[in-house]
Amino acid sequence: MLIDKVLDSRFIRVADTVGKLAIFFAIATWIAEIDDRAAQRENLRKEKLYRAFSILSDQTFLQVGGEIPSLALKEIVAEGVSLKGIQLTGGLYENIDLSGIDLTDAWIDEAAFKNVNFSSATLIDVVLQDMIFDGSNFSGADFSGAILKLVDFSKATGLTPSQFSGAAICSDVAFPAGFNLQEVDQTGNSVARHYARYTNDYWKTIMDECV
Repeated sequence: MLIDKVLDSRFIRVADTVGKLAIFFAIATWIAEIDDRAAQRENLRKEKLYRAFSILSDQTFLQVGGEIPSLALKEIVAEGVSLKGIQLTGGLYENIDLSGIDLTDAWIDEAAFKNVNFSSATLIDVVLQDMIFDGSNFSGADFSGAILKLVDFSKATGLTPSQFSGAAICSDVAFPAGFNLQEVDQTGNSVARHYARYTNDYWKTIMDECV
């Protein structure tokens, strides 16, 4: 009947309008909640980084922590967090790609890095004490002005004397076979900066011994 066709037509138009309104309000709600979702993601990111840094801070001398400390460091690097000036004590870190990382002014001691890629890393003015680098690659890394004490590079690769310009290298630092320590240029302003940065008696003794 004609009346039925008219009613069906009106019902279809109403249903179509309701459907479009539902889509509109869904999109409007999604847009309105963008800031909330961004805030939630940022909070989750901060929580993840807090846990990662907490794991690193809990490490002890050459602690064997399985994959946990390595995964924590990987997360921090993946998030693009600057590690300039980081102070890190203890921990065993394995199979990590730290190529191109900037560790300028970092202070790292009593830790071991195994099969870690430090190629093209910036290690300017870094302080390394009681360290082991087993199978780690340092091709193109820059140790200018670094302070190195009791560091074992004997199983590392990619090291050349030109990478250590102005570094303070103590006699207890071990280099790979064939590395000529006499070719390292330990002169210049970078060495003078050591005396300005570390003024207590301990560091003065190291400077006098290692420069």
